[in-house]
Amino acid sequence: MKQARILIVDDEKLLRWSLKQNFEKEGYSVITAEKGMEGLNLYKKERPDITLLDIHLPDISGMTVLERIKEIDRDAIVMMIVPYGDIQTAVKSVRMGAYDFIEKPFNMDKLNILIKKAFETVVLRKEMSRLRGKLSLQNGFEGVDCIVGRSGSGELEINIPAGGVDIEEFEEKLIERVLEMSGGDHSRAARLLNITVDELKYRMQKGGLFEGGEA
Repeated sequence: MKQARILIVDDEKLLRWSLKQNFEKEGYSVITAEKGMEGLNLYKKERPDITLLDIHLPDISGMTVLERIKEIDRDAIVMMIVPYGDIQTAVKSVRMGAYDFIEKPFNMDKLNILIKKAFETVVLRKEMSRLRGKLSLQNGFEGVDCIVGRSGSGELEINIPAGGVDIEEFEEKLIERVLEMSGGDHSRAARLLNITVDELKYRMQKGGLFEGGEA
């Protein structure tokens, strides 16, 4: 997996510099923008894995930038920076498609954890996209194993038998693995799979993954 790229869009110069230093220390590649339109243009050009976006920008609002990014890529992972205590705006941004939010001023350790989890989502989605391409060519094979696990480097690894795999069986194994990765947190598992919590619970119930077959 290539080095993760993070786009930071914030009008505070010192904050941009501090975040850039922190993320580069963690091994990420970082690009920054001061204004909303600049950030949007950088997103179009660079297609970063994760965008850290301030709600309040000097030219256009962060919410507008979020909306336009999601128009470009509905699966884009955008994490909003919101003022401390502004939960209403934070919740609105999540409803508009933001992956998550963090309040400013924030704890750098907490932010690093959120970024790490977001990048796990990036890795999983790319693996799922690659897998869907393979599965689209392999149909009608039932009763085979599909192994979903971790490689030595810690990345998600999915091994498909040469004869193909049953789609429903694969879905059950994938959901089980994602639930394990997320520590049983349904909200986080749903975000990793890019589905709603209700849909996750429906698929779990359908596959008999709830204890006793019930939610």
